Amino acid sequence: MTYKHIVLQTNRHVDFTHALDTYMIYPWVRDEDELVRPLRLGPHDESLVVARIRQTGAQALEVDLSANDLTPELTALADRELSRCLQLDYPYEAVEQLAAGDPILAAAVAHRGLGRGKLYPDLFEALCGVICAQRTSFKRVYSMMKRLAEAFGEATSETSHGSTIYAFPTPTS
Repeated sequence: MTYKHIVLQTNRHVDFTHALDTYMIYPWVRDEDELVRPLRLGPHDESLVVARIRQTGAQALEVDLSANDLTPELTALADRELSRCLQLDYPYEAVEQLAAGDPILAAAVAHRGLGRGKLYPDLFEALCGVICAQRTSFKRVYSMMKRLAEAFGEATSETSHGSTIYAFPTPTS
């Protein structure tokens, strides 16, 4: 197992506490004050990288990455994917300019940015999430996604509250 520490730059729109408390759809897992997320990266999603994310300052999220063979290329992919999934790469200044003329929109953007949900890292996982959310109460999606990962995904070496964390399966799993 190899490890790498990276820092994701944020801006004033990042509310990490909100990210820890809302939309914890598996395999996003909260472990105390950290978000844990297994990611499948690289050609054909062949590499499994686990990220442990925590906020240590107002403008940065610290991430500890682990994988069987964590190359610089995988580290760069993880950085980009986490930035996208946590919506750290949005053009907030442009949104603020658009909302500036409308006091309601400006107040909404100032309150919590653009929602701060966590995005799915790939289309297959997003499609599974949408299918699970059809004709059911939304709170059931959390357990359905977890059961899919446990049944068809890959176990990681990470745990949270004594339970193994699983990566979400791929279409070929």
